[in-house]
Amino acid sequence: MRNQSNAPVVGATVKIVGGPAVGQSRTTSSTGQFSFAGLPGGAYTIEVRAANLRPTRLTVNVRGGAGAFVTVTLRR
Repeated sequence: MRNQSNAPVVGATVKIVGGPAVGQSRTTSSTGQFSFAGLPGGAYTIEVRAANLRPTRLTVNVRGGAGAFVTVTLRR
């Protein structure tokens, strides 16, 4: 997770709002990273919120057993 200046966004909330694991949430680390380990394959919609930045939603396609990597940029 990065802001528009490419700095890590620490303490952002990442919540699954669509897909097989609705309701799960994580908080980004000191490096702006988050992980939802062990999710079954499928399409997931995540919502990302952080103080003083606009929330965003995006869809991520997860391959079962392989996972997915995404880069999220939050803007003011």
